[in-house]
Amino acid sequence: FSEDVKICSKIIDMILNGGYGKNADIVNVNIPEIVTYQTPIRECKLARRENIDEVIETKDANDNPVYWIKHKPLDYVIKGDTDVYNLKKEGYVTVSRVKINFNVK
Repeated sequence: FSEDVKICSKIIDMILNGGYGKNADIVNVNIPEIVTYQTPIRECKLARRENIDEVIETKDANDNPVYWIKHKPLDYVIKGDTDVYNLKKEGYVTVSRVKINFNVK
């Protein structure tokens, strides 16, 4: 836990000094399970996540339809330049800049 705090402090210093997070609304940080202060930090884009849900139709006691949403584990499209790849495959700390746009087209 103390290594996590040190790494987060390091990232915050980098953000405040104009490094990571430039022009971002949110900075997403992922820290691997095994980490030291020397663990490389990689700035990368977010992996694309695909929600996999299934709708199940059943009937209640009065024969009315009832719908259940069954959530399945998320599937990640893992590519080498994403946070999931760098976190899970390489063991890096990942930093991703996120920009939010509330406009509707």
